[in-house]
Amino acid sequence: MLNHGAEAFLQPDRASVSPNSAHKAYAMATRTAGDVLVETLTKWNVDTVFGLPGDGINGIIEALRARQDRIRFIQIRHEEAAAFNACGYAKWTG
Repeated sequence: MLNHGAEAFLQPDRASVSPNSAHKAYAMATRTAGDVLVETLTKWNVDTVFGLPGDGINGIIEALRARQDRIRFIQIRHEEAAAFNACGYAKWTG
């Protein structure tokens, strides 16, 4: 039996899940888009991110906070300043 719609992401297909592996079906839901983004940045050896926190990127900010030992977030007060800072940092550090 196939699940359709949003419920497919929340509930595994009972016919294809054994009792021992039922908990594994929910494991993917714990990674967020912010986690994927920050993990990708660290794989690309990005060590510093400049930005302006706000409601639209709370997930990214949380992912950065959780990995603050690997990637640094520098809070800037204006979007243009963040871009200038990132450009200057990239030019200075190579």
